[in-house]
Amino acid sequence: MNPFTPTALPISKRENLKYRQTLIAALESKIKTPQQTYLTGVEGSGKTSLLKSTFNFEYRKQKALENVLITPVVEFPDDLTSEAVYVFYVNTLMSSLDILTLFDNPSYQRLIDECEAIRNDTTKTPQAQFNDIRNKIGNNGFHMVMVVDNFERFVLSPNVQMKHHETLCKQDQLPTETIQFIVATNYDFNKSSLPPGTSGSFFLSRFGDNCIRVGGFSLAETKEYIRQKLSDRRISTFSDALITEIYELSGGIPTVLEAVAKSAYDYIDLTGGEEGWQFESTAQLDTLFNHWCCLLSDEQLAAVKALLDGNVTAENHQHLVTLSLRGAMNSKIEKDMFGNIRIKDTRYDFCCKLLKQRCSEDGWLESVIDRQLCSGGGADSMYIVTAQKLIGDKLDEMADELESLRSEKEADVENKLKEYRPLNLQINSPWRKKLAENLKAVKAFKARIDSEFDALRNRLIEACENTDELKRIELDATEITKALLAELNKF
Repeated sequence: MNPFTPTALPISKRENLKYRQTLIAALESKIKTPQQTYLTGVEGSGKTSLLKSTFNFEYRKQKALENVLITPVVEFPDDLTSEAVYVFYVNTLMSSLDILTLFDNPSYQRLIDECEAIRNDTTKTPQAQFNDIRNKIGNNGFHMVMVVDNFERFVLSPNVQMKHHETLCKQDQLPTETIQFIVATNYDFNKSSLPPGTSGSFFLSRFGDNCIRVGGFSLAETKEYIRQKLSDRRISTFSDALITEIYELSGGIPTVLEAVAKSAYDYIDLTGGEEGWQFESTAQLDTLFNHWCCLLSDEQLAAVKALLDGNVTAENHQHLVTLSLRGAMNSKIEKDMFGNIRIKDTRYDFCCKLLKQRCSEDGWLESVIDRQLCSGGGADSMYIVTAQKLIGDKLDEMADELESLRSEKEADVENKLKEYRPLNLQINSPWRKKLAENLKAVKAFKARIDSEFDALRNRLIEACENTDELKRIELDATEITKALLAELNKF
């Protein structure tokens, strides 16, 4: 099986994120000096894996002994009603107490029971339940930390109102009532991007410039990462020149890097060498780049176009700074201890060549702008793109599960062929021929899976704000997955 085949599960073991130790240490430091903190980076940069590996089970257990209760990493759902937002608060906060069941401490069990009684009290509204549980935990001497992924869904949801923000954080809040938030988001939240009625959120203002930027691997990290992946494989090495090309195309951004390296591995596996390999973009990467650009404001999109045209103006400059901090552009920009931006080099470039190539194609960037305009721009368009991302993620998960099963079937047939020893020593016996045909069919089925899901992803890109089409795509994906699964099970 190709070692660069993506999986639906994020990394949760720290030893598997050896290239992110600096970022893990930065996140840990935020717990030691409580601050509202957000991770930002383009989609696919590894924010989810970073959260899950930092705040894993072992770390949460360790911090509980220091009276710090950290929730498991939770994703903010995209379809909550206004009242259900409070239920989400309650359930997330209660999940932080699960770690206390590991300790033989009667006071811990008593706290869990009391909080559970509050949650089950039907005379209280979910908002009151949340306030009472928060106060109960705080008054027992615990510092509370909520870790939330896909935080842009919270920020952009039309069902999350100012009252929900105020429940989480008020200016006159006591220390025992304060919950620390560490969140991951694909874009910067600011007044111009927020839904009406929440742009003055004190809760969001507490994040300020307290941001950890998640970018791509360096060239050296990319080399080590690829070589580690190949360490126990039949194709055990890539040349330095190939790794450098993979790095330049992907910018070291994990999701893009995996796609490019997977293509190179498949080519070498098929042809026996690197010569002649060229990366051909996939619908999955096209969807990813579309998400990156659709999350930009009109001014930022205009700045990208100016950069492509070689005509960057002073007006474009501030927007390219924002994109550099977010990870979509490369430039020598730093923040000092007070959050002030220091620009060491104003020469900007795209974070990866593949993005630059896509944006350079005639009409592509304009089509992204048109999609944003047709959905109204601003927060509404971003919320639609978030819905597209969710369906895109589901498509990826379905395709990955099918490919995983197909790979298992392929390995099983290959093993049977190796083990098969006909009694009459006839190499071309009917049974062996049948196994060989089966193996050929299983291998060919990969193209069938890719074709079906590439077509779905292309439909997703074109869906724009058409919510009916988004629903149809989701339903069609389920039916296609069932049909492909049934065919796979026949092998």
